[in-house]
Amino acid sequence: MSRASFFQKKLDGYILPIVLKFYSFFRQQKTIPANIKKVGILKENALGDLVFVSSITVALKKNRPEIKIFLFTTDNNKILAPYLPGVDYFECISLSNFIKTRKIIRHHQLDVLIDTGAWPKINAFITALCGVASIGFHSLNQNRHFCYDYPIKHSNQIHENENYLRLLEPLGISSKQIPTLKLKNSQTIDNLSSYVVFHPWAAGVNYHLREWNFDNWKQLAFYFLKKSIKIVITGSFQEKEKVEKLIAYIGEKKIINFAKQAKNFEETLRVLKNAKQIVSVNTGIMHIAAALGVPTVGLSGPTNPKRWGPLGKNTISIHPQESGCGFLHFGFEYRGQRTDCMDMITAEYVIKTLKKGKT
Repeated sequence: MSRASFFQKKLDGYILPIVLKFYSFFRQQKTIPANIKKVGILKENALGDLVFVSSITVALKKNRPEIKIFLFTTDNNKILAPYLPGVDYFECISLSNFIKTRKIIRHHQLDVLIDTGAWPKINAFITALCGVASIGFHSLNQNRHFCYDYPIKHSNQIHENENYLRLLEPLGISSKQIPTLKLKNSQTIDNLSSYVVFHPWAAGVNYHLREWNFDNWKQLAFYFLKKSIKIVITGSFQEKEKVEKLIAYIGEKKIINFAKQAKNFEETLRVLKNAKQIVSVNTGIMHIAAALGVPTVGLSGPTNPKRWGPLGKNTISIHPQESGCGFLHFGFEYRGQRTDCMDMITAEYVIKTLKKGKT
């Protein structure tokens, strides 16, 4: 909901909690069937969060391979959905058109519907309307859990991936699965070898407070260039001009602007997959790279790495040691907080970490 309109935010924040509470007095509670055949998973915006859904799908298939998994996600996520292992069927839905979304979900005659949203109420509302045994988060102070048949406590003391896996507990599944993505074509891109990837761009509310300044990227670039390692900078097609500005600031024309070059999203995935390493601010691409098994360095300022850091044996989170940073829990808690957290991460410290070979 961070990218929603002003009206949608007000609806989600003030009206839907009342509607959910009222509706909970009248709806009929449902139990999970003994013989589950179809499980639906509802995931709204945010590519990074969709990466965590892969932990659910993999764990579910490992434990109950006979179950068919249906993924319902929004337009923003459809480019990544085909790469989630274990998903038998996925369909794009619109949270704002809840009547159509309800019709789409009910059409598949699911046995269980899992809502992975931690704070949007519109997810909970749609889930309640679908008339199927439901699992979802009981998040502190979010007033969204009233209509779930199996509300699961959402914790700000553990990684979000672990929260996601807790949603499988009503199905009798306990797992420590980490995110993983499937990439059928993992061949290298022509003329690209021995390179690292920089991903400097964040998204969502106050994205600029999660980005690193150009001076730091320049220092880091020359650390790799002196080692004769190529640099590829990724981004969406809309970010190609920002990439050009960064390359011009660094002053090295051999750096590749892959935001401008990539033909499709799969090419971006292939570039990530074959990189020696990726250095990224804490955003969706960081989680995608980690899920592909790429050695990943995540730069977390206001983002709490214990909640949102990259996962995998070849990953590391770099974050400020000063107090007052790492305050983001859901992702919107900026008011009254520090705005200089990313500035406290120096290029020197990142380079020192890289030299220690901790990734």
